[in-house]
Amino acid sequence: MHYRATNTGLGFITNDDQLVLGLSFSNVGDDVWLVTGAEESMSTWASRVSAIALSNAEIKAIHVAAVWERIKAMREVRLDTGGYPAAGHWYNSDVRAKGEQSDLALQADELVRNSGDLTAQYVTAGVPVAWKTMDNGFVPMTGNLALAIRDAAREQTVKTYKAAATHQYFMTISADPLAYDFSTGWPAVYGE
Repeated sequence: MHYRATNTGLGFITNDDQLVLGLSFSNVGDDVWLVTGAEESMSTWASRVSAIALSNAEIKAIHVAAVWERIKAMREVRLDTGGYPAAGHWYNSDVRAKGEQSDLALQADELVRNSGDLTAQYVTAGVPVAWKTMDNGFVPMTGNLALAIRDAAREQTVKTYKAAATHQYFMTISADPLAYDFSTGWPAVYGE
């Protein structure tokens, strides 16, 4: 299940685009109303609704929850697609790349334990390993580079989570969470 948020509402949506609960907001005189929809398709939920009055605090809590979901989504996209810089190049951060990079770092850890040469280029099946960077270049993979990539990945993750938490805090205390701009203040990703 995921959320779909707009400036006037929030929908709790299943993966097959079925609305579990739709919430829309409208002003009626001095009151703010929450309009709830029964379980039905997203295209028809507005046709069958019942309205209940909500306090401003309840509405803000709903807005905060919706925007927090959007901040977390941005955090995950940046972590999974933004890459990280190490040793003068950018390296992919998708799940597959992280797994391969982890294996390379484990090999470097083994070299450290056995007093091996961290500057020597890795060789697999008799072929020197050249690692593709996000700018489509190739660099010789060494133990030092594998460790640098692992460190860069950790640093990028920590900084990205910190940025998300900072945005969550300031969005939560803002007067209008839906208007809070969380597009800045993140660590750089490839291409920025």
